[in-house]
Amino acid sequence: ASALVSRQPVGGGEFEVPARLGLATSLGGMGHVRKQALALIELSDRPEISDRQSQAWRLQAGRLLMDAGFFEDARSAFESLLETTDASLKSQAEQELEEQLERLKELIESSIEPATWAITGTGGQGTIAIFNRSLVVYATIDVHEQICGEFTFGG
Repeated sequence: ASALVSRQPVGGGEFEVPARLGLATSLGGMGHVRKQALALIELSDRPEISDRQSQAWRLQAGRLLMDAGFFEDARSAFESLLETTDASLKSQAEQELEEQLERLKELIESSIEPATWAITGTGGQGTIAIFNRSLVVYATIDVHEQICGEFTFGG
């Protein structure tokens, strides 16, 4: 993310942050949602940005990433907010992360071997539970590999 925004010629001084914010906004308008969100996160790390504004931009970035399907990046953005001292933002981030995990769970159950999941009523045995900000998947090796790639055993 740093290279993306830092390479852009935006000047400096009092107009640097507004120019970078405009750049982030234009990236979203051009369909580069992930780049837009990462630019917002980079802006939120600048020392002249207030904690409240920084947290608001991280929350917005997390939502953008989640809606675009960049679940790991969204999780990272939301988890960074869980360290905040602002109780309302922390609660909002926890709720957003929980919703993201629920959406990912539903996506997996509906798109990866749907008949293998216990919820479908087809006799499947697979389950997915949300535990400690993670998905815990009980399924066959084949289903696991479809979710996260090939397993290798031994060394």
